[in-house]
Amino acid sequence: MKFSFSSTSLVLLATASVLSQVDCANTDVDPIAEVSERCTNIQSPVLGCRNHESPPFFTVTYPDVDLQCKFALTLEQSAKEPTLSLVDSAGTADDDFYTIILVDTADTFFHPILHYGASNVRGSDLAGELVLADANPFSAYRGPSPPAGIPGTESLLANYEWIVAKQEAFVEASDLPTIVSNINFGYEDYLLDVKGEILSTMYFSSGFCVDEIVYPTKSPKATKMPKASKKSKASKKSTAPKMPKSSKR
Repeated sequence: MKFSFSSTSLVLLATASVLSQVDCANTDVDPIAEVSERCTNIQSPVLGCRNHESPPFFTVTYPDVDLQCKFALTLEQSAKEPTLSLVDSAGTADDDFYTIILVDTADTFFHPILHYGASNVRGSDLAGELVLADANPFSAYRGPSPPAGIPGTESLLANYEWIVAKQEAFVEASDLPTIVSNINFGYEDYLLDVKGEILSTMYFSSGFCVDEIVYPTKSPKATKMPKASKKSKASKKSTAPKMPKSSKR
């Protein structure tokens, strides 16, 4: 028996697949955005989630959420600069050096696109919450920014993949690869040049078709009116003067 699917059915199946991936994330953290049915151009992650058992080796904390691998974020939520950290239990030495990269791995002729990059990040700096600008990045943080008005971008769900790679040693500034453009950024070649071995990856999905989740807030309990005192009850009675009874003549 042959089965046929309409284009709408295929879109719904693809969207359901993405949503099921999001459900695989850490359920201890509530998602703050969701993939809508408007996402019809759904990209697949290249690197995925590596070394993200609980507790995770690498954490990314956005102002609105502790990012979990496979989460969706709106363009507004992901525009806010996060902080990074490595857990101490991973055996991170203070004198180790790391390269950290955020790259959009969508499958187009001008991808991958670099959204953040820093090399020679000390392990001691990652023991707490590292502010991205303090890592002397070779490319400052840029949140997802698909061009509006171009056909296909409104329905594009792209993946933004964080990479943590441990370098063999400190790389002198003169020996660091020269970054000509954020477009067509060869992150694999870059890591080879700095002798960086990937330890952990995680990603989030974003696009115009991702919607913020608004959780219902509990309405405040109605304030009970205080019971009227006996004195006040009495005051509610008519205070009109009584007419004197007519006397008998």
